[in-house]
Amino acid sequence: MEETDTDYITVTEGKSDTESSAGMEEDLVGLDGNEVLDGLRQECQMLQELDELARPTPYSCILQTKTLTHWKKAEQNQAFGYTGNSACRKREVAQIQREKEEKNAVIRKRLVFKI
Repeated sequence: MEETDTDYITVTEGKSDTESSAGMEEDLVGLDGNEVLDGLRQECQMLQELDELARPTPYSCILQTKTLTHWKKAEQNQAFGYTGNSACRKREVAQIQREKEEKNAVIRKRLVFKI
């Protein structure tokens, strides 16, 4: 690894900077404008895909270890997500009320006949 004046680090495999740069110039001379643009587009697309892969997924966020304070806060707030006002819960409560009224009606009839 060598440091240049432009603060970039170049890695060479047994070649000096002048030999490797001469080889790169030969490669670039053989390419026309469209090939260079296509290569840059492909490289840009690959970099975007790498950025997407490096971004944490919601699943990995869930799997991260939680501290004791996170757990305490989660346990305190566990009921905030459900209020019991869903349509299913309302039907269930209404059914319980109907069944209770039916039982009470039967009890009232028995009491009336006994008195």
